[in-house]
Amino acid sequence: RSEATGLDQVPKGWSHIVGIIMLNMNYTKGPWTIEEPFEFELTIVEANKPTYEWEFIASLPLPDNEEGFPREVVEANAKLISAAPELLEACKMVLASGALENYSETRRAVQEAIIKAESK
Repeated sequence: RSEATGLDQVPKGWSHIVGIIMLNMNYTKGPWTIEEPFEFELTIVEANKPTYEWEFIASLPLPDNEEGFPREVVEANAKLISAAPELLEACKMVLASGALENYSETRRAVQEAIIKAESK
């Protein structure tokens, strides 16, 4: 197995699962950031790009006259969404490291989170 993929460090019996997970990457690569191009929404875009090159990931409407989620909730949701690529990569690193070998429930939760993030 290639050291570049980290599959050489995957716990016995898990390499096929991690291999499938690592091959299934159809999302916009991170990092992502939060912008507020309009007064009515927060937008998640690719980070480190000029405005005219933004790739839009998601838009979250801001509350309008007390309707919708409060701004604090929208901002918290935007932060969670914008952290998704880093969270996914961290989960993959933990799973590939074998650090969860003796923690089957935690390992299963990490695996299920990765699969949920990358499922079609």
